[in-house]
Amino acid sequence: MEICVEVFVTVHCLIIGLSHVVQPRAWIDLMIWLREREAKGVFCLGFLYLWTGSLIVSFHWIWSGLAAVLTVLGIVCLIKAAVCFLVPSLQLRSLARVSHDRPRDFQIGGSILIVLSVLLAAIVARSRFQMNV
Repeated sequence: MEICVEVFVTVHCLIIGLSHVVQPRAWIDLMIWLREREAKGVFCLGFLYLWTGSLIVSFHWIWSGLAAVLTVLGIVCLIKAAVCFLVPSLQLRSLARVSHDRPRDFQIGGSILIVLSVLLAAIVARSRFQMNV
């Protein structure tokens, strides 16, 4: 099951990362739209973090080697979800920094997601190679 979660997150990080790099203004528009909805918008973000974090933590509790990076990501997503649901004003402060003057922020974040997807792809490839040996 761990390898399925690794592939799932690899694909998601790659697509979302590329989208952040290529379409930062669309992401800015989305975050501003969510911000305008206040707690309701933050709750929408929270559901995305909760779903992703729960999936990872439930099926990928690995604390050795590079694969531990994915487990940490899952825990971070759960913490972000908890903040969104329990202290939405804190996440709203974060959304307040989103601006059309700062598309670079999304491109940097997207680049980090792309690097993470490459790292996860290496973990998947290594796991598959070990299974075939």
